[in-house]
Amino acid sequence: MIAQQLTLDEAMGGQFALACCDCVSAFFPDEVVYDANAGYLHELSEAVIRSAEFEPVTVRLVAILPSEKGRQFSWQFLGVAVGIATPSEIQVHRKKARLMMHWAPKCDVRLEVDVG
Repeated sequence: MIAQQLTLDEAMGGQFALACCDCVSAFFPDEVVYDANAGYLHELSEAVIRSAEFEPVTVRLVAILPSEKGRQFSWQFLGVAVGIATPSEIQVHRKKARLMMHWAPKCDVRLEVDVG
C-alpha cells in the first residue's frame, strides 16, 4: 500500500506514474481496504497481479522525433530522454503499452503494439 485518502485524480496520477515505471499497480477505495480482512486483500492483490493488464506485450518503437514532446515521452516511458535507437522493440506490460499508445501520437512518436 502506497497511500490512503487520495482523491481520484491523485490516485490515477500515481497509478500512471507507477505504470510508466513498469510497476504492477491498482487502486481501491479506502473503504475496501479498511473493511476487508487480510485474506481478502491478499486474494485481491493476487488477482491484480494475474490480470491480463500485466501480461507482457511487445512495443515496436518506429520513430521518436527529436522534439521536446518526443524527449518527454522517452523520459516518461523509457527512462531516458535521448539516444533511443529506432526502430527497436521492447517488452512492457499491456497496461503500459496502452498508455504509450495513447500518448505517442501526441508526442511525436510512432509505435506499433501487438496487444493480442
